Amino acid sequence: MKKIVLLGLAMLLAAGLTFGADSKTNRATKTVGLTLPIFAIHAATLITPPIGIQYIASDRWVFGGEFGAASASVDDGDSKAKVDFSNMGLNARWFPNTNSFNVGFAVNQRSFTGSATVDAEDPDTGVTARANGTVDASATVATILISNQWTFDFGMTITADWLVLSGAIGSSTSTKVKASASGIALTSAETADAEKNLEEIGDVINFIASAPGLFLISFGWSF
Repeated sequence: MKKIVLLGLAMLLAAGLTFGADSKTNRATKTVGLTLPIFAIHAATLITPPIGIQYIASDRWVFGGEFGAASASVDDGDSKAKVDFSNMGLNARWFPNTNSFNVGFAVNQRSFTGSATVDAEDPDTGVTARANGTVDASATVATILISNQWTFDFGMTITADWLVLSGAIGSSTSTKVKASASGIALTSAETADAEKNLEEIGDVINFIASAPGLFLISFGWSF
């Protein structure tokens, strides 16, 4: 698998250097672009691959926005959840008078909502019940990208974000325990434990949302 990935990256680099050798000039003749990620070692992109739109302001600056949505399951041992994800953001790329090398800046709002079934233990009795609840989590994530973006004269673009340096600049989690999965009323201690487990689901989700990554490869077209 490692050899396949390295071969693919080598072929990508060769294609960019061959067909995108005059990316700076080609970029200056375009105004709007569309992008879609096809490979990434980056959790948020794998979960919600975003469609991007770009405004090519000049051969030095490209501005854009992106949106993606998906559903997934999360299981941290005590909790199981079905979660809906959304990922929207704004970004900019600065080309320091270079052909394809650029530094990107992005801010994304990644939100998650869903239902969950969690363990709810009463420490006084040692009894463990199952509880149904909801979890809502969101993270505001800032990212710096170290990248190459090749623009071919016929319009195709290949973007290689070699480093995706992300971190949360804000996050929140809200939970609500609805009822026992068995229909039997929960004790206050069981409810508190269920809320704690739901919050842990939210913390796991926000960690995934803000994790850094490598090798985010996108294909696109510019006009």
